[in-house]
Amino acid sequence: MKIENPVLLPSRIGRRDAGDPYIIREGDTYYYCYTAYNDLYIARFDHLEDIEKAEVKKIYDKDLQGDLGSWFAPEVHKIGDRWYVYAAPGCKDDIGCHSMHVLRSKTEDIFGEYEYLGNMKGLENTWAIDGTVFDYEGKLYMAVSWNGITLVELSDPFTLSENMAVIATADRDFERHMNPVIEGSCMLKKGKNIHMLYSASDCRSEHYCLGLLTFSGGDILDKNAWKKSEKPLFSSANGIYGPGHCSATKSEKGEDILVYHARLYDDSDSFNEVENNWAERIVCYGKIEWENDFPVLGEPLRETEI
Repeated sequence: MKIENPVLLPSRIGRRDAGDPYIIREGDTYYYCYTAYNDLYIARFDHLEDIEKAEVKKIYDKDLQGDLGSWFAPEVHKIGDRWYVYAAPGCKDDIGCHSMHVLRSKTEDIFGEYEYLGNMKGLENTWAIDGTVFDYEGKLYMAVSWNGITLVELSDPFTLSENMAVIATADRDFERHMNPVIEGSCMLKKGKNIHMLYSASDCRSEHYCLGLLTFSGGDILDKNAWKKSEKPLFSSANGIYGPGHCSATKSEKGEDILVYHARLYDDSDSFNEVENNWAERIVCYGKIEWENDFPVLGEPLRETEI
């Protein structure tokens, strides 16, 4: 099936921005977790091309539950028999701070009601964004942008343990355009490898891109056990600029699909101090191919087959 990018253009559905898209497939349905600045939503749809026609449910309402400021990068994960939403609003005591907070579903229904649990224990009022969780050898871990990319074992879905390590910092040239940035982890598992796609450079720049960290065994909290790519895996091309902050889902045929945000304008346009070049970020899809159990992303395409 051919898909035309962008699959979601904010202006077509009355939004200003569609940054940090997170889409999963559960059963025969796709679920898209996102923010409209100060509120959180989950949308559901049956086919990847129908994202703009999705049924939408608000799961955090600032007017009812309190305005914590703008939320960053919500993700929804199933842990046990409940669903947990991880996202980073402004800290309660410091509007300039964003830290990881948690919501939990009240039932087993991903599209049901959620309760707000608060700031993750161990990160209270600490700048830490873009958290994603995964399991390894029976333990739950979070990769989070906090002094670089920090990997931490969780005691439970909303509590950090003392077992943690910074496994990567912005030390490559491609990670340092406009500002040194390394964020937005996305986990992929293939064979013996655990891969972490991550976003590099300032997200307001057309040089925003995806790099790769790979763990093939050993101590998962040892930074030397993670090998970093020398070059970006995915960067601006074909009129799609600043592709980054991705998630991964499955096509209806079971193939791996890359979901990412980008822009349709480059850095030659006047820098908009009001919007900070965050407005009109779009959602696009791409295909994840595999070579020797390593992901191959190719380049952003305006038309792709999935």
